[in-house]
Amino acid sequence: MPDARISSDPDHQIRPRPIKNQKFPDYPENPLIKQYSAEYWITGDLMTPEKLKSRSFAKRVFDFNEADVVFVPFFATLSAEMELAKGKGSFRRKEGNEDYQRQKWWIFPGFVVRFAILRYELFESGLRYPVAMWHVRAEIAPAILLVVDFGGWYRLDSKSWNGSSLDMIRHTQVSLLKDVIVPYTHLLPRLQLSEKKRNTLLYFKGAKHRHRGGIVRENLWDLLVNEPGVIMEEGFPNATGREQSIRGMRTSEFCLHPAGDTPTSCRLFDAIQSLCIPVIVSDNIELPFEGMMDYTEFSVFVAAK
Repeated sequence: MPDARISSDPDHQIRPRPIKNQKFPDYPENPLIKQYSAEYWITGDLMTPEKLKSRSFAKRVFDFNEADVVFVPFFATLSAEMELAKGKGSFRRKEGNEDYQRQKWWIFPGFVVRFAILRYELFESGLRYPVAMWHVRAEIAPAILLVVDFGGWYRLDSKSWNGSSLDMIRHTQVSLLKDVIVPYTHLLPRLQLSEKKRNTLLYFKGAKHRHRGGIVRENLWDLLVNEPGVIMEEGFPNATGREQSIRGMRTSEFCLHPAGDTPTSCRLFDAIQSLCIPVIVSDNIELPFEGMMDYTEFSVFVAAK
């Protein structure tokens, strides 16, 4: 269905992209959802027969005793978007909330999720996935979590004066020692190495007003919006904005990446795909594969202060 946050004119319609040699549905092209699709690609890789794979490092086994990791996909973003469409805040209720019962059904008494068994009946019966496992986040906290960043986990509820709100997983339940940062899915196409001249010094496209750590974005906007060689645009890379983002990132030397509602976003990976040097202004950012690659070789980090 069309997303209410994106204009409904023909240029903004979601166009499904066919995926060959797969038996599972395409992932929605809605950019607000697609940026969180790493789980979909991991699942697809594991479900693809070995003879059809290329450049894959994961090997699927069918004997539980041979597994190093049990991967349990919840498709949290998709399920959350489906449930949130019913009404803001409805997923928080327990009484009369069918999704609350679904979430409890997924957690086996006496087990933590790292030893959970994925119930394939959900695929076969057409039942909905539970919404992001919101009501059972304490039970899934001991598992190895695959997240794009820790922004949502660390966030404090604005109604909690002492920072001890139960509405978020506590700091002690997420850790760089056990959890894995996976990349946002980039929304812009990859640019092959090019010698084209870049006439713009710095480019940014996104929302000016953000909350909490994203306040630095408003300050940067006010400081830079009238500077020569700097382009600051409001918007998101949907159908029309996508072309603006491609043009802006491919013709700029540097692409600004300030913190928003979360420490990072797909914008960083769009910049990398566009060969635009990221300027990262986000003190709490955690990046994927930092133990394997040095981001300072191709990015500029600036402290928020």
